[in-house]
Amino acid sequence: MFSRITAHAATWGAPSDSALKDAAPLPDGSSPLARPDSWKPFPPGHSEDVDAIFWNTGFRPALDHLAPLHLREPGGGIRMADEVRVAEDPRVLLVGYGSTASTVGANRAGRLAGRAAARLLDSQP
Repeated sequence: MFSRITAHAATWGAPSDSALKDAAPLPDGSSPLARPDSWKPFPPGHSEDVDAIFWNTGFRPALDHLAPLHLREPGGGIRMADEVRVAEDPRVLLVGYGSTASTVGANRAGRLAGRAAARLLDSQP
């Protein structure tokens, strides 16, 4: 998992066991977080140039990793420019946050975010 996001890169940190601790076992006792044999994570400290990061959290608003971007307002929320774009940084697209925090809203917002991401990436030099 990346531990730091900069303007143009993501840097990976040491593996964390917190995801495994939070994941409930399946009814048969197995772990729901199976890793395929092809899984080859980056080593800690590796930095990778990125144009886009898709962070899928399910129904939990796990946004702590965005803290270095200083997107939160004084009251703690993140002000949105529209349904998916963050006002403070239009490169950040949140699907299922705020007004789109439902399965129906997130579905519509997913399409909007995909289009917005394509426009952003097309406008890059």
